[in-house]
Order: sequence, then C-alpha cells, then structure tokens
Amino acid sequence: MSRLAVSRLVVSRLLMNQLAVRHAAVSHPEARHYPQAKHPALSRHGHGTGDCEWAMNLAIPDIRLARSSDAEAIAAMSRDCIESGLAWSWTVPRVLRAIADPACNVAILGAGTALLGFGIMSYGEDVAHLALLAVHAEHRGRGLGTRLLEWLEKPALVAGISRVRLEARSDNPGAIDFYRRCGYCVAARVPGYYQGRIDALRLEKMLFDCPT
Repeated sequence: MSRLAVSRLVVSRLLMNQLAVRHAAVSHPEARHYPQAKHPALSRHGHGTGDCEWAMNLAIPDIRLARSSDAEAIAAMSRDCIESGLAWSWTVPRVLRAIADPACNVAILGAGTALLGFGIMSYGEDVAHLALLAVHAEHRGRGLGTRLLEWLEKPALVAGISRVRLEARSDNPGAIDFYRRCGYCVAARVPGYYQGRIDALRLEKMLFDCPT
C-alpha cells in the first residue's frame, strides 16, 4: 500500500475513533473530564509537549473531513482570515478540487453548523505540505489550531512521511509564532511568494528522524 493510501486509511480510522469516543462520552458523561494521553510517537520525537497537545484530545468541537457542502464556508474563511489584502485565490472551485483530491485532506473544525476553522494538507511520498490553516478570530487562543494541525499531521506520521512544509506570510508574526511553538523552524524566506507582493517564510517540521 502506498503512503498516500495509508494516509487516507489513517484518516478513516481517526474518524471512527472520534465516533467511538463521542459515543462513550454520551454514555458516560464523566469521561469528558478525563485527561487525554499524548500520542507516544509524538512524545518520542519531541512533538507531544507544550502547546502542541495530541490532536485526538477529542473535546467538542469536532474535527472531520470536509464535504463539498463546506467549500463555500472554507473559501470565505480563507479570503477573510488568510488572504486579506490579496486577490482571492482559494475560491470555491479550488477548494472543491482539494476536497476531491485523493492526495489531500481538507479538515474542518466545527460546532453544530458553524465553521470554526479548517486546514488543507497534501501528502507526497516524502513531504507533506500544509496549504492553508485558519481558525476564526473569535475562537483563537483555545488550542483549536493546534488540534487541527496535529490531526492533519497524523496521517503523514503514520504513513512514514518524515517532513511537513508550509509557507506563512512574513507580515503575520502571530501565525509564524504559532508554527514555531508547534515545532516548525524557518527554512527560507521566499521573496514575493504571495502574488509578487508579500514575502513568505517557509517553515518545516521533522516528524521523525530519517534513517542514515
């Protein structure tokens, strides 16, 4: 089985685990208050401590894979929260293509019908790429972005993809600081990456050490 197929299988299992935990919480409400263990593989490689809690700490709101009906809300959040001041590039058709792409996971974080955040990550043979990650301004500071990011990283980790790469706007120090807290390091500055107008900082995170 290819690494891409493994990553999709892992997401399916994560979703099944979500449903099982939520069912247990309904049947046994006291279970909601039990602390969730950090994932051992993340702890071994130094990514399971601090602000980066294990993503399967499944407190409400939920994380799930996006459906086509979510595309409009995702595109609007990208326009308002990520692409502010730029020409809108992650339009509804582009989001729909990402949702349909078998090498890509589009995850959303929601409460009821409200979209609180989303992330888009593609998975290659050796490197995963985080295209977008956003949390609604009113819900930041609650660890939701960390949960969403690690949820997307998990398929890469299990599939044996050693590195995750992303670009962040150089004029967004809050985002850059967030990724650094989650174990990402600045690898390069890319002049004019955003429509020739704004530089990007390229950040990378090693999920585990490659064999020598």
